[in-house]
Amino acid sequence: MVHILGKLIAVLLLTALITGEASARIYKTIDSNGNPVFTDVPPNDGSQPLELNPGNQFSRPTQPSSTAQIGDQDPREEDLEEDFSLVPYEHLRILSPTNDEAVRANAGDLTVQFYLYPDLQVERGHQVELLLDGKIYATSKGGSISLLNVDRGTHQLQIQVVDGNGTALMDSSSINFHLLRRAIQNRRSNSGQHSRNG
Repeated sequence: MVHILGKLIAVLLLTALITGEASARIYKTIDSNGNPVFTDVPPNDGSQPLELNPGNQFSRPTQPSSTAQIGDQDPREEDLEEDFSLVPYEHLRILSPTNDEAVRANAGDLTVQFYLYPDLQVERGHQVELLLDGKIYATSKGGSISLLNVDRGTHQLQIQVVDGNGTALMDSSSINFHLLRRAIQNRRSNSGQHSRNG
């Protein structure tokens, strides 16, 4: 009997918690055998309702408004974008060739290597431009640029980082290098001399 009463009490308490109605009341009385009895029907003896612990409460998180525009952004995302766009480039220099270096390349081809820190922000449309003798020769998104069939003699090199509009964000120092190529006339004269000597 006591076991059944315990189950009944548990069911009544659970029902009161689930419904959550403010008007629900639980009353405790003692029957003729001295056992406690719990009921939601007010007894005739004027017993006061029990004070029940309301238990844990959970509030659903608010959902984003359905009227939000597709282009609307979380202000925190905008702050992140602004902070990222303000990251400046700190170092840009040409590694190879070095200043005043004599480069032997009979075909006139050589590779210009450079160092940039921080890395190029390609996602923002930034790119690197190579200026040969003051004119834009090529662009790159890597750490090197190839020069092809450059005339023999002294040349000036400079690297600059530009944004999507072509505005220069950072420039390297200019360097000079001397390209050494075997002259075609010399090869012809030497071959003619050999044939005469032969």
